[in-house]
Amino acid sequence: MSKNSKKFSYDESITEIQNILNGLETGKIGIDSLVTEIDKASDLIRQCKNKLHDVEGKVSEILDEDNESE
Repeated sequence: MSKNSKKFSYDESITEIQNILNGLETGKIGIDSLVTEIDKASDLIRQCKNKLHDVEGKVSEILDEDNESE
């Protein structure tokens, strides 16, 4: 994670990624800030992947516990 990155919730991260993509698509992100914005998007994507991995593990644990109790 970059030094300047901030922790966002999953939904906030998705929204911020969409904002960055929109800025890229519309040309609102200039060449001077391009690397910074892409780095930020990369960090946010990494956070989202980690969150999804954590949630998947927790859901699997819950389902396994449920199956054991039957």
